[in-house]
Amino acid sequence: MDAYRGLSLVFVARWLDPNGIGYHRLRMVTAMPRSPHDPSRGRGRALLELGCVPLVTLVGALAGCTPAGEAGFCDEATPCQGRGQFCDTMTNVCETEAFVAESTEDNAPSDFTDKIVPFFRGQICLPTEVASGSAMPVSMSACLHPCLEVTDITFRHNFECIGSSCQAFATMFVTANSAAGGCPADAFGRFDRGMCQFAGPAEFTIDTSEGPDGDIAGSMLIEVPFLTNADMEMIVDSGLDQDVTAELAEQYPQDAGRIPGARAVWILPQHPEPPASCVETPAGCTCFDIGF
Repeated sequence: MDAYRGLSLVFVARWLDPNGIGYHRLRMVTAMPRSPHDPSRGRGRALLELGCVPLVTLVGALAGCTPAGEAGFCDEATPCQGRGQFCDTMTNVCETEAFVAESTEDNAPSDFTDKIVPFFRGQICLPTEVASGSAMPVSMSACLHPCLEVTDITFRHNFECIGSSCQAFATMFVTANSAAGGCPADAFGRFDRGMCQFAGPAEFTIDTSEGPDGDIAGSMLIEVPFLTNADMEMIVDSGLDQDVTAELAEQYPQDAGRIPGARAVWILPQHPEPPASCVETPAGCTCFDIGF
């Protein structure tokens, strides 16, 4: 079945079929929504290419498609294709790297200007059940160290549907300067949550009428991928190239803690109409921590 490509904010939404099995391969370029710091501008383009990798299912299991090299034999000519995988040269079998994200940059410099800082920890708010054909609001707020002075926020989204299964990435980064007095070494790491200075909310909507056959009726899995400062700088330097973005995002294993509620959003005709905004009508949305 042909994949359908649609819009979303700097975040990648991933859809699942009714059995919870995820599929993804996406190339997409879209205009950016406006920046919350400057209503007149929205920087960049929505882009990501998702490879064939396992997704967290509704029951918390892992499933997915298995291209050559993702499981079983691998060597220099047959590299591993799964996220966060490497080839064990002793056994020629693909293994998943043990990885825990502790920071987007170790030993932060004390002073800097125009630093690109991706969403590492923060909050995302969205309805968990949405009427087919409606505009689903999503808002994101990034936890930043108080030593950062934000000058701009960039965000984007895209999604792909294969039948009733959809999937998406949500990406957001800020441009910041160090405040007077400089920043500590853990400015981009797991500093105490009570110190969070939130950038945002950056809000956008996903038009669920833009499915492969009109109104979407199925499930959408949304992921806020982990990226380091260096990763995001490479993406920006590439002109936000979708191949570069996908390669860098998928070098890390998928983390259920970066998927709101570790489950998909269900979009069905019998579900209620969502609010126009999670910021203006928070009672209609559920907020989830990401990365904490």
